[in-house]
Amino acid sequence: MITRLLCFFSLSLVTLTAAPDPTPEDLLRQGLFEEEANHDLDKAADNYRAVITAHDRQRALAASATFRLGEIARKKNDNEAAAAAFRTVVERFPEQQEIARLSAAWLPTRNHRQST
Repeated sequence: MITRLLCFFSLSLVTLTAAPDPTPEDLLRQGLFEEEANHDLDKAADNYRAVITAHDRQRALAASATFRLGEIARKKNDNEAAAAAFRTVVERFPEQQEIARLSAAWLPTRNHRQST
């Protein structure tokens, strides 16, 4: 009996911890439901804010990954690929100020190396 009880609690714990976070699409749907069906504007607004936060987090991650690809290319002495990655960061993720600044700082150095 105790073994079954422990097994049940273990499975319950795994189920609870394995539940995935809602996707931005889920949050948007929930916001629409709260707004239109439940008329709970505060809950709807909370869900919409969570969508915006998730979007911003994804952009920050994408900018970081693109920057890291540039760094890998630079370390492999593939300056053309590095410049392309850093240029992508500057052009597509200007709101990611620190990574965009670091990327832009590398680009003039690359242009100077090309001309000499």
